[in-house]
Amino acid sequence: MVDYFYRGFESNNYLAGIKVLETYTNDPNCLTTKRLQIEKRLKGMESLSVGTKAPNIVLKDAAGNLFDLSKAQMGAAQTLLLFYSAGCSHCTDLIKELKLWFDGLPASTRPVVIAISLDDNETYIKSWEQLITGLPDWKHLRAEGINSPVANDYFLLSTPVMILLDSKTKEILALPSSFSELKDNRK
Repeated sequence: MVDYFYRGFESNNYLAGIKVLETYTNDPNCLTTKRLQIEKRLKGMESLSVGTKAPNIVLKDAAGNLFDLSKAQMGAAQTLLLFYSAGCSHCTDLIKELKLWFDGLPASTRPVVIAISLDDNETYIKSWEQLITGLPDWKHLRAEGINSPVANDYFLLSTPVMILLDSKTKEILALPSSFSELKDNRK
């Protein structure tokens, strides 16, 4: 039963629901197969919260240059980290919404978008390579899958995930679970 609720809470990014499951993961009689995922998500909820500094990201960008989030000088007040997979329809739908919104903003108010692909197979990597050609104003990075060090540092279990940062301090400003939440947090 815990597995069922976990899948529903996780797929809908319902954090309060995931927190409720903590009681069951602490019960040795609970037969959940998702204990490790729930514990990982709970740890992430504690570590990645508004006001904390985002973990550093060091990856090569699409051009092969090393990108280091902690050293990056952004040209905007805010930075949006977008973790996604080119093979995920929820992700590509969100990217379409973000691009329309981003392109409609005055250049001086646009956030820097750092799009981090978690694609790790040749089919999805090719899809990623095609996708990024239509997003020239974004910074494109690729981690090596959902189990990569970057995904682990951000406690990612599924995609898409958005994190809004202060560009100077790299402090987390918001953890929007939807496009509308992102827009509300940008006001």
